[in-house]
Amino acid sequence: MKKTVYFAGPLFTQAERMWNLRLSEIIRAERKDLEIFLPQAKDKEAIVNGRLDFRKIFQICIDGIDSSDILVAILDGSDSDSGTCFECGYAFSKGKPIIGVRTDIRGGEDNGLNAMLNHGCSSVIHYESGEEYPEKNMEELARLIIANIDSE
Repeated sequence: MKKTVYFAGPLFTQAERMWNLRLSEIIRAERKDLEIFLPQAKDKEAIVNGRLDFRKIFQICIDGIDSSDILVAILDGSDSDSGTCFECGYAFSKGKPIIGVRTDIRGGEDNGLNAMLNHGCSSVIHYESGEEYPEKNMEELARLIIANIDSE
């Protein structure tokens, strides 16, 4: 049976969007039986009269979480992205497993994260990638994410 994975993470900078897209592509290439719901891929659906409709974005994300089996959340930053935190809370309230991913070297209050996020996740992957081979590191991270998806 095909699992649908909701890929939550910050998506406001070009770097964030490119990283989300590349990591999701690597996961898809490794596991064709996983369907990845990447909210940023739905941007065109949220444009109304030439402008982003934030209510529409909200509904696209809620529908995406509702139709997914599991949520993968990028929890980087000195304080994780507020939208991602909301998505985690919503998924948790629906009983969906959450895999947290932290590549940030900065510490935090509870194992690098806010206590509510850390304990709301089914698992948290801490992956501080090296600088020499970023593509190889993304492939390794994708494999770790897939292993955690498989254990759910």
